[in-house]
Amino acid sequence: YFIKGIIYFQNNRHLWFLLYLFIYFIVIHFVFRNTKKIAIIIPVTILCYLTYILKIPYFSSPCFYFIFFIIGYGFNLLEKNIVLKNRYIIFLFLVYCLLSIINIVYLSAFTALLGILILLQLTKKINIKNPKLLKISEFLTEYSMGIYLFHPMIIYIIGKIVYGYDINKYIIFLTLILVSFAISVLFTFIIKKLKISFIIGEEN
Repeated sequence: YFIKGIIYFQNNRHLWFLLYLFIYFIVIHFVFRNTKKIAIIIPVTILCYLTYILKIPYFSSPCFYFIFFIIGYGFNLLEKNIVLKNRYIIFLFLVYCLLSIINIVYLSAFTALLGILILLQLTKKINIKNPKLLKISEFLTEYSMGIYLFHPMIIYIIGKIVYGYDINKYIIFLTLILVSFAISVLFTFIIKKLKISFIIGEEN
């Protein structure tokens, strides 16, 4: 399993995200090597989307996720210029809800990007200078990688334990969120205190 699943990335579970992210950074470097013009994002996004809906072997899935990466790159370039009024955010939210209910497969990427745009706009409405909000932001920044790495394994273990029991699905869902979050934070905290953060890809 170690050779096939980890070395050759054939069964790397949720760690696929890190592999894709690494590759995307390399691609972005070459695509935007001589320019940072936002205009190039549009044709690249269209090309990736066509590759996805045409189900081109080996390229369909990576191109689908690359859409989010490159548009996120565009959001970062235009972050200060994208400021929407509350009524527009509400309108976009209603459109997002409608698309989520309709659930058209080929619009799933657009629906997800719309949700991301709404979240970005909401964060602009929050006063990050508020001490409590700032602490929450710093906490999530510090522990996000550990939470990402550990939570699927914890969810799997809890799922195996409760499997077969007649428990309300909403209670299980809430329990999985809270327990996996808490234990992931605890593991990350211990790793940081032991100064072995390199095992989760961070500097000590």
